[in-house]
Amino acid sequence: MKSLFFTFAALFMAALANAQVTQDYSVYDIAASSDYLYLATTKGVVRVAKGVVDESQKQVVLALPEAENVSYFQSVAVDASTIWAIDNTFQIWTRSLDSEGGFESYSHISAKRQPRFVRTDSQGNVWVIGVDVQRVNLFSVLETYSYNPFSSICHPSDVVFDSSGRDFWFCGTYTGSGAYHYNSATNEVETLPIGIGHAYGIAPDSKGHVWVAPNATYLQEIVGNEVTNYTSDNSNSPNTKWFKIGVDAEDRLWLETNPKTSLYQFDGNRFDAYPAEVPTIMRFLLNDGILYAGTDAGLYVIVDGKVISYSDYILDMKNTTAAESIHFEGFDAGNSESIRYNLQGMQVDEHYRGLILTKDGKKWKNR
Repeated sequence: MKSLFFTFAALFMAALANAQVTQDYSVYDIAASSDYLYLATTKGVVRVAKGVVDESQKQVVLALPEAENVSYFQSVAVDASTIWAIDNTFQIWTRSLDSEGGFESYSHISAKRQPRFVRTDSQGNVWVIGVDVQRVNLFSVLETYSYNPFSSICHPSDVVFDSSGRDFWFCGTYTGSGAYHYNSATNEVETLPIGIGHAYGIAPDSKGHVWVAPNATYLQEIVGNEVTNYTSDNSNSPNTKWFKIGVDAEDRLWLETNPKTSLYQFDGNRFDAYPAEVPTIMRFLLNDGILYAGTDAGLYVIVDGKVISYSDYILDMKNTTAAESIHFEGFDAGNSESIRYNLQGMQVDEHYRGLILTKDGKKWKNR
């Protein structure tokens, strides 16, 4: 049991050290490949190996350019060969995934077009969303879609793909910006019937319903051309404006209030305030069944109805794996008064030396 305890203690202390590294910058955007997460941060584009928080597995793969007024990357995307990023002055930068060298400025879109988001779809296309919607490659702009009568001053605030990775939805915060859907079947940008000038957040769920956080004290659900407004009159809505919207793998909505005061869950019927304070959320990404949240305190995840830092999430998985890798046999003991240690949900009963109470309530002892 002594070696087991020190194994847990080592994991716990390592995770604490990594947590300080993981959370020392703000995360403005998140992209994912099969093996990595790419974070647009105040330190550059940071690549994190999925399931790992070791410093050696976390690298700044695209540094912030030494240019006037550049202080963070606001968006990031990755395709089969290239990392794409947009800084806070609307300059686009690229770097080859195979390159050990630096990065290059992307000169085909002017900063005057205010590109705010870069995204890649499941077909390998790269999209830049700003004043226009543009499909691009490294060498040119391939197509441009004008989508708004106020396009010269539009401020896109959120862009989210559906589960197919072909269609995307976006909205803008400038008066009259509205909300839109790029329909891959028609190759057109369609206006959504939100009935109000602009919106702060947007997200589709797995059923094809689109949820919008408009500049009003209600949440909108769009199904085809039908729009439902969830207000304090027809629901238990807290009568507040909403900011960012995330949809988890169970189609629960996670809603940040605007201005940022609290986080709510919505299951389609009830709004429930999350019972703990969380950092300010800048972006959500659902990937491989995990809802990631880029925050002003680093990378977080939302799993099993809980909001936890990425480092604590990995520690939790490591502790579970460590316990399962050790040989145990079933042991039913009634005495649980001497439980002393609790490392991420795993309680070690010092009185029995070999007894562990796992998160599902089963009791085991070391062979």
